[in-house]
Amino acid sequence: MKIITSWWTPLLTICGLIALRIFDPFPVEIARIKGFDYFQTVGSKYTSDNIVLINIDEDAIDKEGQWPWPRARMAALIDDLGKANAKTVVFAFLFAEPDRFLQDPELAESMKKMPVVLAQDATVYRSKGGARRGVSKIGDVEPWLFTWDGIVGPIKLLEDSATGVGVGTFAPEIDGVVRRSPLAVVADGKVYPSIALETVRVGANARAFTIKAGEAGVQGVRVRKLPPIATDQNSRIWLNFNKKYPAYSSNEPFPDLSGKIAVVGLTANGLSSIIATPIGEQYSHQVVSSSIDSIYDPINIKRLDYFDVIELIFIILICICIVAVLVKSKIGFAFTILMLSFAAIFAISYCGWIYKQFLIDWTFPALALLIVALHSFANRFAREMTLRLQIKRQFEHYLSPPLIQRLQQDPSLLKLGGERRELTLLFCDVRGFTAISEQFKDSPEGLVELINEFLTPMTGTILDNNGTIDKYMGDCIMAFWNAPLDVPSQQSAAARTVLSMQDLLIKLNDKLTGEGKLPLNIGIGLNTGECIVGNVGSEQRFDYSALGDSVNLASRLEGQTKDYGVINIFSETSLDRSGQHAFVELDKIVVKGKAEAVTIYTCLGTFDDAKDFDFDAHEKLLTLYRSQKWNDAAILSRKLYETCSFIPNFYGMLEQRIQESTVNPPGRDWDGVYRATSK
Repeated sequence: MKIITSWWTPLLTICGLIALRIFDPFPVEIARIKGFDYFQTVGSKYTSDNIVLINIDEDAIDKEGQWPWPRARMAALIDDLGKANAKTVVFAFLFAEPDRFLQDPELAESMKKMPVVLAQDATVYRSKGGARRGVSKIGDVEPWLFTWDGIVGPIKLLEDSATGVGVGTFAPEIDGVVRRSPLAVVADGKVYPSIALETVRVGANARAFTIKAGEAGVQGVRVRKLPPIATDQNSRIWLNFNKKYPAYSSNEPFPDLSGKIAVVGLTANGLSSIIATPIGEQYSHQVVSSSIDSIYDPINIKRLDYFDVIELIFIILICICIVAVLVKSKIGFAFTILMLSFAAIFAISYCGWIYKQFLIDWTFPALALLIVALHSFANRFAREMTLRLQIKRQFEHYLSPPLIQRLQQDPSLLKLGGERRELTLLFCDVRGFTAISEQFKDSPEGLVELINEFLTPMTGTILDNNGTIDKYMGDCIMAFWNAPLDVPSQQSAAARTVLSMQDLLIKLNDKLTGEGKLPLNIGIGLNTGECIVGNVGSEQRFDYSALGDSVNLASRLEGQTKDYGVINIFSETSLDRSGQHAFVELDKIVVKGKAEAVTIYTCLGTFDDAKDFDFDAHEKLLTLYRSQKWNDAAILSRKLYETCSFIPNFYGMLEQRIQESTVNPPGRDWDGVYRATSK
């Protein structure tokens, strides 16, 4: 699982996607050319200044009669277009059979009066005619051109009378849509120009065209007097369908067509040839018109050979970047970057089309980015879920559910393995546990139940106040605040917990005495200081725990609660400075195993709880004690022992210590510090 969800596995996905793009299977190619189709549907449409469509439509058929018409009618059409000053007439359909009305001479005669280009079709059948025009070949051209077995051309009389004859057969893409048109094809072993190229040649009054091929295919086509025409390796040009062509019925008077190419085609039902294009179905002579216009257009649609390499490099870079972002960044930021990346992919492609007529693939980069992003998201989700489960398993017995939820939502808050932190540490132990255990010498299970009955509410209040349970040591609890998550006002939270534990103990003791059992007494020690906190243990088993001198001091203070006759002892660093709780100083002490004195305090509760406590008398007693005024101190300690209900045992302990000091004075250089001899 760890290997599968590793951050580098999306890199394998990137490699697979690159291989997929290189092999370019059918779905990938379809998606790419469909993406190019989208650009043909956007942007403005312009009315062509060069070409008009002459439609043999339903009205013309109704008036002139059954198709094919007598060739004299076609001759009249040429004459009418000549009178309208058309530059060239292009017939986008075949004259492959002699006229049944024997009027071919009339049509041939009209064709000699002005430039006329006739169509011929490449076919998979044997050749029937086939008009050849001049072609100059540079290099081995034939292997790179689309090849058919035969060709069907116009009858000989019309072929000889026409200014040009070109192939009107198109080569659809793999989905049957015509997006590109070959300028030259091979039929019956010979090279023939397309009808569009022938129209351009006739317009330039050139005798031939030149086609050049190299090792990588056709490099270009050129008509004398015109700039070279850039093609792909198969001599195809991309067709631009952004032009609208004025259309006229062949049976109506024509306006002035000065300088225009008139493309004649069939649109009547049952006669027309429909071709699928990126912008929808069109008549064949409309596609021929687009082919002619695409050649003349100074800004050609380009899909350069090196675009594939650039796109592959771009895919690699953008996918690696998104993987890097998703590894570390927050989901919201990563999602924003992902959306911006998608927008950038499309914007680059779209701007390339709008400003340069470049065909830049946006579909596969977007698909690759999506797949890599989903893989990275899935990996991240799996890793985070694994981490959340790990956090839950590790901390569910130590932290409150809200804190666990915070860690799961943002695991970065957790630093496993050991870190230096300031913690407030708490040790709580049951006093006189040996005597209590004797109650259950015949029923050990009862002792376990009692311990659980004690630990459960104590644990609950620690967790409720955002504490972390470090460990249980029999009847002892170790807990701390401010790890693994920051706890604002950790001393205040610890003080609230101590008071809550004391209240819970009262309720538990009421229950125990009602059952005839001995009540429990506890001691609680607290200290705040710097510790090392993290996973502690072996490779086989470990716990999240705290280590350091501050931990030892908290434990020692818990042990001193019995000697000082109080339930809780706080070090000075662990005092709640918020003003919510009432603390009184007990002593300055050097605990066993340490050389440095610490000032210790006990918490009486809130100030409302301690409103009857005589703080002035307590402070006076400590002053008399440290000034070695033993008699006055003894009198005051006895008085407070008898009258104070908060910490009477402390005053009794201090009275006894004063009596001992009266007998054995500590000396003039005494610093007022008590040095403990027991834990």
